[in-house]
Amino acid sequence: DIQEPSGLGVEQIDAFHIKLNWQIDMGDNSGFLDGFIGKRFSSITPVENILEIEFNESFVIPLNEIEIDTLDQVMLCTFLDSGGVYGAWNYYQIEAQYQGQESFANRAMSGVFMQIEAPENIEIEQLNDYQLRLRWDSSKFATYYRLERMVTDSALDTVFFTSDTIIIDSSFN
Repeated sequence: DIQEPSGLGVEQIDAFHIKLNWQIDMGDNSGFLDGFIGKRFSSITPVENILEIEFNESFVIPLNEIEIDTLDQVMLCTFLDSGGVYGAWNYYQIEAQYQGQESFANRAMSGVFMQIEAPENIEIEQLNDYQLRLRWDSSKFATYYRLERMVTDSALDTVFFTSDTIIIDSSFN
């Protein structure tokens, strides 16, 4: 009897990875596990009833690619998935596998919408006749920011890249 995973949780941890957490009670069945099968479904709109999802992507999760903690006879499993679709809802299902046979599945009860939030509270301050200071709040999962300066006729003039949340533009004219 192949034990089925339970308690599947999903969480976006950066712009490119979703962390999957689940557990499996091994009991007397500790030898009956080769790994797991992950199934993913991505949609630009949220799914109202996850039981109606037909998962369209499958991926093998070998035991050596999982972070495993053990509590009594329960395996606590963590896997980082980099195959989720950015700008979409990503839903998951996990099945245990032994010698080509799959257990019953455990589905995540909610999806994760992968995105990088836009910066907020943008402030522009003129320091003198030729310098501007731009400041903003950091965005969750952002590693750098792209700032575009437009001239009066709406044409792109300059593009800045920075990992800071403050920039002083000395080329203001």
